[in-house]
Amino acid sequence: MKKFAILFAGLFLMTFAFQSVNAQNSVTSAAALTSARIIQTLEISKDRDLDFGTFTAVDGNVILSPDESTTRTTTGPVLSGGTAVSAKFTVTGSAGELYTTSIPTSITLTNTNTTGGGTLTLTPSINVTGNSGVLSGTLGSGNTGTQILYVGGSLAVLGTSVTGLYQNNTDMKVTVNYN
Repeated sequence: MKKFAILFAGLFLMTFAFQSVNAQNSVTSAAALTSARIIQTLEISKDRDLDFGTFTAVDGNVILSPDESTTRTTTGPVLSGGTAVSAKFTVTGSAGELYTTSIPTSITLTNTNTTGGGTLTLTPSINVTGNSGVLSGTLGSGNTGTQILYVGGSLAVLGTSVTGLYQNNTDMKVTVNYN
């Protein structure tokens, strides 16, 4: 009987040891690289304002190209004069990063003449990376990436528009976000 108990105990220990070995082989693991990258805060600054120059109150449009050339054209019999310039902005952030821009679809300019009143409607257009109408770009290379944006647009003029200076100093907002 003693031999039987020793044999039984030996079989029990061998079975337990075998199961322990099998259990250890069924557990595996893998590690993933964990990382984070902080990039420079995206900023935009205005370098100059949008100015359509001077023109007469005749039905038509004054169109200012969104680029450095400040090309101004007209539709209808609008006569224009004076100097016109597109708005210019500088975007600064981490070099090589993609970003998007947004601008208002329409802006109302109000006559600042206290006796005249009246409004003009501007449909703005933007130029990113030399492509008019493109709303995204990649910041330039170097330690700090930069990009120049230009905003122009089409200003609707009515023959009934009152003489005076028309302005809006709050609604021409260019917004930039990392992509």
